[in-house]
Amino acid sequence: MPPDGYALRPRVARQPLRQRFIPIKKLSVTNGVFNAGILKVQDLERNKVCIEKRFKPQDVLRGIFDNETHILGRLYHRHVVEYIHAFVVHTGPRPSASIYMELCDLGSLNDMMEKYAREGRGFCEDFVWSVFHQMACALGYIQYGINDVTKGTEYRNPDWAMIIHNDIYPKNVCLINRGDQWPRLVLADFGVAREIPVGHAGWQSGIGHGRHRFGPHLCMPPEATKNAGPDWGAQSDIFLLGAMISTTCSLRGPAERWGVGDRRRGWQVGAAYSMQLKEARDSFLRREWRARPRILTIAPRLTRLGLEAKAAFDRCSR
Repeated sequence: MPPDGYALRPRVARQPLRQRFIPIKKLSVTNGVFNAGILKVQDLERNKVCIEKRFKPQDVLRGIFDNETHILGRLYHRHVVEYIHAFVVHTGPRPSASIYMELCDLGSLNDMMEKYAREGRGFCEDFVWSVFHQMACALGYIQYGINDVTKGTEYRNPDWAMIIHNDIYPKNVCLINRGDQWPRLVLADFGVAREIPVGHAGWQSGIGHGRHRFGPHLCMPPEATKNAGPDWGAQSDIFLLGAMISTTCSLRGPAERWGVGDRRRGWQVGAAYSMQLKEARDSFLRREWRARPRILTIAPRLTRLGLEAKAAFDRCSR
């Protein structure tokens, strides 16, 4: 459940908040595609360290800032980055804007992938299943308003406007140290996300209509290519999650881009991982979006497949 005061989250301020949020360190070496820098800042009001994401003027004018603050302001979930505050100041043709979010102290999944690749080692299967389960929970929440879709015991929220992320890849999945075996993962960067409102023609099916921009990486669903139709939606995020699981296994980060003809080679899970993991991944990567499972039905199955894989490993280890 949301904490006390969640419903009273602050509106976007119309003046800078940089007297409250004091920069500590710049985290991004270069500006990102949809940001003008990521900084670690001290929140003097709450006495906590958090993250500031600064926006380029052109992205404020194009509505990317408004879109992200609107969507993040709706969300409160353990696997979605927490929104704290935001401001925008329109000063002539060059507006300035920032969003403040919770600190992800372990960086991104991409950072961890690069570290492991440098060290010449891969992730153990338990960690990959943890990534799969946590991001499935995030999708179940943003798409259907379900707190834990992996249990299979909750129905979609009938008042929930679906959110389609459209930019799921390792740089947009951040890690938080929670003192357990595996870190808590949160889905971040909703700059190109879209809503499908309740009552919209695509709300039941999870299908949006019209041309829509995905993230800048090339691990895209087939429906996002030039020759595909205009449909996009919940199953596009399913594909992106499957592609991310493959890059997590192979340690081929988003900087190592591949084209359509090379995708099958780029998405090999490898002999080090179980058939159950490959089966789950393959179902997410079906080329025809209608053939991909809905997160409502596949998420509980992920739990069973993960347990089966662990049991098989234990039998082989005896």
